[in-house]
Amino acid sequence: MDLNELCACLIDSVWDQSARVGALDAPGETIKIVLSKITIKKIKKRRKKFRKLTKNNFPISEYSRAKSNADRSIKADRKAQNAKRLKKIAVQILNNDSKSYRRYIKSYTGKSFQSIADGPVYDKNKNLCTEKYEKIKIWTNHFSELAKDATGNSRTTDKWENLTSSDCDYYPECDSSIQWTEITDALADTPNNKAPGADGVPSEVWKLVMAEPSPTSPLAKLIQKIINIMYDTGDIPKCLETSVVVPVPKKGDLKDPDNYR
Repeated sequence: MDLNELCACLIDSVWDQSARVGALDAPGETIKIVLSKITIKKIKKRRKKFRKLTKNNFPISEYSRAKSNADRSIKADRKAQNAKRLKKIAVQILNNDSKSYRRYIKSYTGKSFQSIADGPVYDKNKNLCTEKYEKIKIWTNHFSELAKDATGNSRTTDKWENLTSSDCDYYPECDSSIQWTEITDALADTPNNKAPGADGVPSEVWKLVMAEPSPTSPLAKLIQKIINIMYDTGDIPKCLETSVVVPVPKKGDLKDPDNYR
């Protein structure tokens, strides 16, 4: 089995196992109760009086009074909930908890960087494009221009030969295979709660093998084998060649690709 097949089988196995244990199931809907018990009691009282009003010759003044009391209580609860929310945002800002702050903004507005960047964009001639494939082409050209070697010095050895010393130390350890401790150290330095790549597998999955002093599980053995093949041959599996770029908006017109980083 070659490198591409090994890597593809590994990713497919991760997805199959995740589905088998139910890790891919959507979480059940949770309903947050923002009304107090007193408000709920007043709402029930209002409903009770309304049923009497529709069935019997019940005084409408009593129903109106119950409705006004329930409405005032609902407004008071919403006001308290909003004050609690603002206090939480203030704490996040003061504690420099940008992650929680962004998560709150996303949940409150329903927008993220991806949805913002997915809007209409201008092409080079300032024509507004809304079609999906046209926008993909514009973004592809935009980031290609940013990564282009404009001076031509990047791959020219003459530019850098005089800047580096020819008397370089030789590191014999570079000729050895990558050790398991080096892999676990690299996994430990990998941050959590980050967006996965094109394969959809988060880094927390690979970090499950960190506790193994030596590669004993099938996952650990396969990870070590793939990494050493990549190191020895210099080849990258096709499934790992795709990078995901998320344009982050800056100031200015968000239809202009130059206003993203």
